[in-house]
Amino acid sequence: MANKVVATAFGGPDVLSVVEADVPEPGPGEVAIAVKAAGVNLFDYKIISGGLGADPDRLPLPVGLEVAGVVTAVGDRTQYESAWYRCCITVLGWFLEAAGVARDRHPQLLEQAVGGRFASWTEPDDTLLASVAECLAGQVADA
Repeated sequence: MANKVVATAFGGPDVLSVVEADVPEPGPGEVAIAVKAAGVNLFDYKIISGGLGADPDRLPLPVGLEVAGVVTAVGDRTQYESAWYRCCITVLGWFLEAAGVARDRHPQLLEQAVGGRFASWTEPDDTLLASVAECLAGQVADA
């Protein structure tokens, strides 16, 4: 079980609730993420306020889909050569660089990630995750 934030009705922030949810196994092309931080942005607000349509059959609506965390499981990876795959490799490379991982180790770690072999990875502690997130936020703020 995990917690997630959902909008139980259309409206403002007062319609948001934290609920428990099952964590399904990832399907083809999906990953499971142990979320360490999530953001609710303007697009989420437009959705929950009904600004993009207020169909009650869509409730409850999940929000906070911009996340940072640790990949814990990988679904079927038969579609490697997709735009999404290339995007993921690029972003993973950025995270490795931001975390100070030596560039000569990037290919091995990226291969482990896309090959779904996470058993050899050790989940970083929250202090390291916060440090990387703070570093990235500082770089964005300075840009």
